[in-house]
Amino acid sequence: MIITQEKFAYLQAVVDEGNITRAAEKLYISQPAVTNYINKVEKYYGIKLFNRTRNSVTLTYAGEKFMKGMGEIIHLQKKFNNDMEELANHRSDRITIGIGSTRGSAWLPYLLPAYKKAYPKIDIEIVEGNNSLLEQKLLQGTVDYIVSSLPIINTGIEYESIREERIYLIIPQKHPLLEGKDLTDNSIFNPLSIASEELSGQHFLISEEGQSLNIFVNGLFDECGITPSETTKVANSLTAFLLSCYGGGIAFAPDSTFSSLFPQKKPVIATIDNMVMSRNVVAAYNASIGLSIFTKGFINITKEVVNHEPKLQISSYWKK
Repeated sequence: MIITQEKFAYLQAVVDEGNITRAAEKLYISQPAVTNYINKVEKYYGIKLFNRTRNSVTLTYAGEKFMKGMGEIIHLQKKFNNDMEELANHRSDRITIGIGSTRGSAWLPYLLPAYKKAYPKIDIEIVEGNNSLLEQKLLQGTVDYIVSSLPIINTGIEYESIREERIYLIIPQKHPLLEGKDLTDNSIFNPLSIASEELSGQHFLISEEGQSLNIFVNGLFDECGITPSETTKVANSLTAFLLSCYGGGIAFAPDSTFSSLFPQKKPVIATIDNMVMSRNVVAAYNASIGLSIFTKGFINITKEVVNHEPKLQISSYWKK
């Protein structure tokens, strides 16, 4: 027996009104039509949906289970129909994606070709900015989703995890901190461990406020008891990484940076106290709007691509 959304509304109206006559009036149909449909469903499934008294109608235990399960089926059916209509009519002909400039330079060369191959008729607009700005645009509805890293600051935003991103300490070659250290085969696959107490009194390059890495690094300083002698604010982790490579100070950079920048002068890659420093990169979206089938598809492509393609470039560079 197929129960359509329209016919399910008959049963829901009876539940809501607690009375078959009032339910029929609400639906602008006759009371016998509602009663006959209830009888038909009960006969088909061999259960009793309602306890009927002179003054009220209430769900039986079987009725409660039926309404809950059928409600879920109706919801999935409606979503399926909407998704198929959206695919057929291409209602969403543009996707706007927010992403940080550093991560964008690392990931977009891989992502955009994959997006266009999967959705050739969908226009893609990229909006770059720091996490704070992108979250505001997401809440304003001017971007469909953003690729960001936790923590998410604003309420009203939900997210799906994309990948765990490692954070590394970037130290210039010949930095005094490295004196006497064994740098044999140093790379992101074999980072040097620096004791946290050695890092106090050092000069650090730190991303500006509004960048999630700024929050991460300041939290790390507190956790490890590190007090820099000086900090220089830079636009983003990409700038910090390059400055550190060429002797500008000690920096922190996510592993995604290594898939887009290949400086001739390699820095020393380190961790603090053998600690695994990482953060969760997510696809965040406006909770009140949700995800269209196209947006969901783009997020799935993002997960697939960034967990494969950039890693090949990283391996190639650091194994030279």
